[in-house]
Amino acid sequence: MAAFNEAAVCGSSSEKLDLLRKVQEMVINQEPHLLEIFLDDVLNYQADFTPDVRKFVVGFIEEAW
Repeated sequence: MAAFNEAAVCGSSSEKLDLLRKVQEMVINQEPHLLEIFLDDVLNYQADFTPDVRKFVVGFIEEAW
């Protein structure tokens, strides 16, 4: 999933959120089995310095489950 790699290295939180939204869309609507594979990667964003990214991750997990 290239968007995860891009989100990990992008500088701005708005770019990171856009990429994470793409991942969320794909995982929830197209490839739900990928959540198990990438759950640790998603959870790693809880340590992000941006409150918006941390808040997004909580919503992502809630929606996915």
